[in-house]
Amino acid sequence: MGYYTNHILSIVESKTRVNNNVQEYINNHEEIEYGLGDSFGENEEAHKWYTHEDDMKELSKNFIDTLFLLEGEGEEGGDLWKEYYRNGKMQRCDAKLTYDDFDEDKLI
Repeated sequence: MGYYTNHILSIVESKTRVNNNVQEYINNHEEIEYGLGDSFGENEEAHKWYTHEDDMKELSKNFIDTLFLLEGEGEEGGDLWKEYYRNGKMQRCDAKLTYDDFDEDKLI
């Protein structure tokens, strides 16, 4: 079996225009292309992409002036995260779901 995640890749900032070059890189790397679908941006299909961290670190090494954002939504409720990549390094930010405190005045 495996765990399915919907991945969406975007460029947060870049000193140069790299969209076409990034797309070409994705097309030439089967694991990344499979994990992202046809292109970066919206991806409506979830995939098993177990090597996404290593693959994204490698991609970011090839575009050192670019900050990438990879967003993930796993198949289990609440499994939401964002990972930022630049020059082979990564920062992961997991979602924190919170609830408002009970407020008697809000009862309708």
